[in-house]
Amino acid sequence: MEPADTVSPVKEFWVQYQMDSETEGTQWRTHPVPVQAHPNDRIEGDQRMVSGKATVALQPFGHYVFRVLARNGVGDSSPTRVKDVCITPPKQPDRNPAGVWAKGASPENIVVHWRPMAREEWNGKNFHYKIKYRPSEGGDGEWKEVQVNDPFADRYTITLDDDKDAKPFQPYEVQVQAVNDEGQANIVPETIQGYTGEGVPSSIPGGFRVVSKDGTTATFAWNPVDPKSANGNFTGYKITYWYDEAEGEEETSDVETKFRFKRSDRAVNKRDVESRRRTIVFGPKATTGTVTDLKPDTVNYATIQVTNSAHEGEPSEVIQFRTAEGVPSPVRGLRAHPMNPRDTEEKAIVHLIWRRPRRPNGKLLKYVIEHCRTENGRVVEKDCPKQDVDADQTQIRLSGLEFETPYRFIVRAQTSAGEGDPNSADATTLPEVVAAGG
Repeated sequence: MEPADTVSPVKEFWVQYQMDSETEGTQWRTHPVPVQAHPNDRIEGDQRMVSGKATVALQPFGHYVFRVLARNGVGDSSPTRVKDVCITPPKQPDRNPAGVWAKGASPENIVVHWRPMAREEWNGKNFHYKIKYRPSEGGDGEWKEVQVNDPFADRYTITLDDDKDAKPFQPYEVQVQAVNDEGQANIVPETIQGYTGEGVPSSIPGGFRVVSKDGTTATFAWNPVDPKSANGNFTGYKITYWYDEAEGEEETSDVETKFRFKRSDRAVNKRDVESRRRTIVFGPKATTGTVTDLKPDTVNYATIQVTNSAHEGEPSEVIQFRTAEGVPSPVRGLRAHPMNPRDTEEKAIVHLIWRRPRRPNGKLLKYVIEHCRTENGRVVEKDCPKQDVDADQTQIRLSGLEFETPYRFIVRAQTSAGEGDPNSADATTLPEVVAAGG
């Protein structure tokens, strides 16, 4: 009822309700279809009267309370509470929980998960869940049952300590039923397969060996294990490999850097050696595998172990192998110093000095020295003169160069695997008058 001449008359009414105020608190549901005011209104004197009705579908075992609010062009009114409570009769649940799955956290249990059912689906007092389980092997064994009384629960841990036949990663058939005081759901619950938790793999791959290698790669082979010995979801074979850190790199001649490296080494030694190891996992059907990030001419070590989704088995005995030589890294600290000749026959002179490669990657056989004339910073010769220097030398005095000429001097270290990447330095020889002493 409202004044007939109101500026903004009521257009519609909305019905809201709660199924159970104890579980829904302050949350109200709104019936999706409003009651229109215009077809249901009448004018009595100076008042506009509106009457109407709404049909709301109800669920079993409800304690429904209702309220109605009016809406006009400005907004909603305060809701008016309906006095009576509508109680609907109970019945057994219409369905069972969905989203059921099971996975153990340890070999002695199974954790069963499901999506809890909403209050409007309980249908009766003392709504709860019944979990039934039995080993999958055998297929027709007796079901065991546990009851979960919390209707809001979404998981339950079944402990199998008393089951003498329980094993790691053992398959179990599992059902979850919805039950209340009126009985269990008429629908047969879905049977899903879950597993007890994974254990530690009990086998060690035999015959672990290196079948081929070069400077940076190695191919391993091993004997397959029985998948059942993985005691879980067999994910494969894990190879852990590392190298002898005492080999492979030259000491720096810089005193400060040496001190820094030594201090760093002490810090590394205090850390777990595992942090320096590399790993790679090959699939459960693999019997060979290749690693590709090794260091040339280095003693390497490796182990193999079986893995499942949760654990790693005991590693095999450590095997040892040495990679082949590789090409060395560039020489360090290359410098070119123009000098005066000792006599006129030497012509222009440049003295080259360098340090050994940081990573020789093998036994150094020699250094290859190349000098090329340049123009505007670019090499202008196609075939630059080369000469070799013994591996124990780290300097050379180049003579016979052209006076007052820009050159690029290139130095490469060489092992049995070949020449390494070059390092270069540019310098311009002295003028003849300076070289002759003025």
